[in-house]
Amino acid sequence: MLHIMKTFMLIVLVSALATQNLRAETWELTNIKGYSARGNNIPKYKYENDELPETITLTFNENTGEVSGTSIKFVRHGKYTLVGVALQEGFETVVVYQIDRQRNKVLISQSRMSDKFAEILIPNRIWSFVGDARLIRN
Repeated sequence: MLHIMKTFMLIVLVSALATQNLRAETWELTNIKGYSARGNNIPKYKYENDELPETITLTFNENTGEVSGTSIKFVRHGKYTLVGVALQEGFETVVVYQIDRQRNKVLISQSRMSDKFAEILIPNRIWSFVGDARLIRN
């Protein structure tokens, strides 16, 4: 039992140290291109070319993150990833931003689901993008 407790404490310590090394930093995201599909397309969810024409600023904080142009609250998961979830009346949205630091790229995935009534106004949709990422503040 003592061995199990020591192992558990070591895991907790390593996790705490890894979290402490996460510094705040800001990235500029540009040239964001990819695909999206809507649930109201015929055939349903047929992928089409898509892009995000605006520049996005993404900030990693110690445990959270911020993305310009959205009110979604983000949680930082490790060194590379921000995950945001928005639950609004009739809608559920999940957004993931990941920074490929070796290649200076951003990977973005987002999906939005809604109940039947809300989908009439705003269709269910999925997006997948890749763009350029430049560290602007460390």
